[in-house]
Amino acid sequence: MQRLILRFPKTPSNYYLLAAALAGRDKNEEALDKLATAAGFGFNDADALKQDPRFEALKTDPRFQTIVDEIEKAKTGAPKPRDIEPHLISNRIAIIDQQNTIWDPRIASLRTYFRIDDASTLPRVVRLDDGPVSDLLNSWFAAGTAAGNIGDFYDNRDNGHSRLDFWRFPQLVHTVYSREARKAGILRDCVNSGLFFNAVTIGNCSMAITVGVLWRSLPRRAMSQPGVPQKLYLQYVNDHVYVYPEHRDHDPAYGDLLPANTPYLVISQGSSLSDKPFLEAITGILAAFKPEVKRFLREKHLLMPTVQMILRKGQSHIRGDDRYYLSGIAHPSVFDPAKIDPERQIRMANGLQIGEVPPAVHLRVLQESPAISGTDYFADKLTERLFDTPGAISRIVRSTAFERRIVVSAAATTDPNGRDLEFRWTVLRGDARRIRIVLRNEAASEVEIIVPWHDRMPVPGNKNLSSHRVDIGVFADNGAQISAPAFISFLYPDNQIRRFGARNEIVSVDYRTGPDPGRYSDPVLFPQRDWMDEYEYDREGRLLGWKRTRGGGTSRFTRHGARVLETDALARPVTAEVMHYPVVSRGNGILEVRVSPSGKILRYTYKNEEDQLGVMSAVR
Repeated sequence: MQRLILRFPKTPSNYYLLAAALAGRDKNEEALDKLATAAGFGFNDADALKQDPRFEALKTDPRFQTIVDEIEKAKTGAPKPRDIEPHLISNRIAIIDQQNTIWDPRIASLRTYFRIDDASTLPRVVRLDDGPVSDLLNSWFAAGTAAGNIGDFYDNRDNGHSRLDFWRFPQLVHTVYSREARKAGILRDCVNSGLFFNAVTIGNCSMAITVGVLWRSLPRRAMSQPGVPQKLYLQYVNDHVYVYPEHRDHDPAYGDLLPANTPYLVISQGSSLSDKPFLEAITGILAAFKPEVKRFLREKHLLMPTVQMILRKGQSHIRGDDRYYLSGIAHPSVFDPAKIDPERQIRMANGLQIGEVPPAVHLRVLQESPAISGTDYFADKLTERLFDTPGAISRIVRSTAFERRIVVSAAATTDPNGRDLEFRWTVLRGDARRIRIVLRNEAASEVEIIVPWHDRMPVPGNKNLSSHRVDIGVFADNGAQISAPAFISFLYPDNQIRRFGARNEIVSVDYRTGPDPGRYSDPVLFPQRDWMDEYEYDREGRLLGWKRTRGGGTSRFTRHGARVLETDALARPVTAEVMHYPVVSRGNGILEVRVSPSGKILRYTYKNEEDQLGVMSAVR
């Protein structure tokens, strides 16, 4: 990171990542210095900073709060259009360079501005090929009942590896990155998480990380990076959608490896070029909207939520009955190109009326089960929160508790036409017989969700694919249309073997599964451990502690997570030492959890011989 900063000394994310690395080495003062520098250069995602578990030890420092306050104040510093020069689009080419691009501190991203002086000079044909989709789009556009792709951008980020044909879609504007933009690294990350256009934008990058132990698709990488899901949400409500292949992340060999489900992007089943059918389908949907409907959708920031609704509802295997649309087969994490029905989808888009437009569901977490490292799970500076965004909430189940409880509200959702809303909460993936969704008000805008431990299960509609993830879908029904889903996802570890007792108490957890491909868990999200814990309870079922087998030895731990140092004549703990669980890299990108003493000693005293729990006090 230090070498990267020498090359790009004004890039705020570089200082942010260096601060995270320094914090991980307990160099807190230096980490705060780098965070301050990141803020000075325009880093402005205060929520991501406050939620980032890597800075947990810094959050009690007054300087940290000062930095957060300064970042939040900077949100009012919107970029001024007079500071840049929007480029005139010429020959359907939109050039990105220094003159028309500016940093927006409100969203910690770049914005690029363009203008189209006279849309009437653009081609009057939407699509050039033989077939009913082209015939319909061209005839609707000629009659003025479809908006076409006038003003729609196509942003390819894989250097033309999987590009839409320039001539087949004669109204699409293609982005071109200048030499300066490429030199600045804007295309370095194939997932566009830091550049917004002032236009409807569909894009793709048909690539993946294929080598090394951290192989993964671009969507899996994006969902696992702090702050990136928030940027994907901003794309969702600002007329942008990108398509990426799942390459090896959604195949029978490993199962579905994606950590969450979101409506923010489209993931195609397959590898290179599998994204192109979806690019064509989405381009057709955008072109088919009536002109007044498309304008309304843009004004209300509902264009891509509506595209997602039509793309999902218009799949060939989803019938007219709402039961199919409200089921897991309509909302997989990865879509099959063979199930695209372009003609059905453009007819749905063209038939949509302004008064029928559904809202985008807006979620907020109100309460959830607490989980503490050192007792409920073992990985310092890691939490169960992967990300919180209005349209997707993701949790990584680390706690040994059998059930996870979360209270979620959709009350912030509003219909664009003021219609009354009915909310539908449904299990899209997981065992619906065991998952409880309890309504907390008459409008069903707030629910309590209780999800028990889940082992790997088949994916709905795909018996050859399994998943270790639970998805809850949230839909808003305005009486005319049912919205695109918002998601609440729970990802369970597949690199552990857990046993629960008759009362759902944890009996044992074996973390020593080894590099078994059939039990693959993302090494970024689930660090490796080399021990097994077996839990002990008293006659009333109260936790006493656990026995840990590690290497060739065995240790006892109290219910407070302290390793027993001394026992009394009845083998009850008398003194015990609190342990730390730092997460470190082994140098090849694989994370592992280590066990180290903290130096904090706990002392236990007992009332009588029958007392097993005792009274604990801390002594340095």
